[in-house]
Order: sequence, then structure tokens, then C-alpha cells
Amino acid sequence: MRSRGLAGPGRFPPAQIAEIKALACELPAESGRPLSRWSHAEIAREAVERGVVCAVSGTTVWRYLSEDAIRPWAWRSWIFPRGPDFAEKAGRVLDLYERCWQGRRLDPGDYVISADEKSQLQALLGRHDPVAPGPGRRGLHEFEYERHGTLAYLAALDVHDPKRGLFGRCEEKTGIEPFGRLVEQVMTTEPYASAQRVFWIVDNGSSHAGKTSVQRLQTALTSTSSPRGSLPSKLPGNSEPDRSIGATPAATSTISSTASTNVITYQPPLDRTYLRERPLAACR
Repeated sequence: MRSRGLAGPGRFPPAQIAEIKALACELPAESGRPLSRWSHAEIAREAVERGVVCAVSGTTVWRYLSEDAIRPWAWRSWIFPRGPDFAEKAGRVLDLYERCWQGRRLDPGDYVISADEKSQLQALLGRHDPVAPGPGRRGLHEFEYERHGTLAYLAALDVHDPKRGLFGRCEEKTGIEPFGRLVEQVMTTEPYASAQRVFWIVDNGSSHAGKTSVQRLQTALTSTSSPRGSLPSKLPGNSEPDRSIGATPAATSTISSTASTNVITYQPPLDRTYLRERPLAACR
């Protein structure tokens, strides 16, 4: 008979296995290792140096860690919430994903758009065209390429129906004007052009952050949609109505800022003159 707690053939005792798993759950810096993350081999080497075992292979370490789905070499990016009211603000965005706003269900004529930008994308062009595969032959792709600087990619997605609304465009750089062209691209396309309300979820990038961005988008959208070029009589955060343009409110806009996300609500005016086609910058 084998004593309880002793290892079987080819296996370490449970206490040693537990120590190896505990080691894998530590940060390498805690052991003075100049590593960003553990590997099988490094965990095996550290276990031997600590005297946990006399010898162990990286493969054996991988087998033990797999038993509890421990993967110390796998990481993902994360931002810890710092705002005291983060949960409340983030809840507004999550509510929109569930088609709710301010405690009420969204109407069928309401849409939710999520937009973002990616800068510094390398524009590479192959020197030769690829060769299609054939019988008994793989396709050929030339590894040499020409550099054409960097571009920015802007995208907008209808979070409830990506097939209905998926937009993208290339620009030379990010900024207020490129983002405005993305907004125009979306808001001149049905069903968003004639929607009851369109909610835009964006981060706090300088192109679309704060009340100034709300006013800027509102001015651009209403000036191309209504001959009067009207703005809402009262913008969020203002104690007094905006008197700079004396016009009857034809559109409303609100913004809710989370720790890293803005929600911009745009309600198009009744006048639909902005449905006329306008040329848009082609993707470079």
C-alpha cells in the first residue's frame, strides 16, 4: 500500500505540485527575476532553485498548471477604475448596449453607434501582385513592399446590428475634421439620417471630448440639415440658454462622460434636406 499523500509513479507529491502552482501565480519580480511573465521553463528553473523539487521539466510544469487552467504567460490589457462614480457612469454605456437610456427602453427609431480611431497604421504596398494557388502549388505572396507613410483608420459600428451599420474610412491623421467626416458618413446614411435619435459612444480622445465637441457636432449637423442652422437652445451643463444663435430648437444633444467614455445623443431635426448626396473623401 502507498501512504496517503505520496505521489504515484512519475508524479510529484501533492504538496510539491501545489507549491509549483503557487509559484506560477506570483509575479516574476517578486522572485527578483527580470521577466515580464513566466514561461514553463522559467517556472521549472525557479522551482528547482527554491528547493521545491530536485528536478522538473517545463512539460511537467505545463501539465500541472493545465489541471487548474493556470496560464501565467497569458495577459490582457486592463485599466483599473479610478473615479469614485465610475460604476454609475459606465452603467449609462452598458444600458445603451441593452437598449436602455435613463431608465426607459429605446424606441425602434433609436440607434446606438460606437466609434473609435486607430492612428499610426503603416501603409505598405507589395512590389508584386500575389500569385493565385494552383493544382499542387501554393499561392505566392511577395515579401518585399514599399512604404507609403502612416494612415489613421476611423470606424463606426451599430452595436445592435453590425450588418446594418458598419463604417470605416482612412485619413492621413486623426483629429476633429477627420472624425467629423466619419460622423457625416454615418449621419447621411439611412436609417440614421432619418432616425429619431442616434447615440454615439466614443472615448475621451481630443477629437470628440467634452461639451465643446457636442456643440461642434451639433453645429455641423444642424447647419447641413436645416436652412436655419439652429442649435439647441440649452446645451448640457449650461445654466442659461445659448443666445448666440437665436433659433427655435430643431435638434437636441446630450453628453454623459464616464472615466473614459462619452455618450453623445443626437436627435435629427424634422427638415431632411441633409439627405442629399454629398461626396465623401475616398479611403487612401
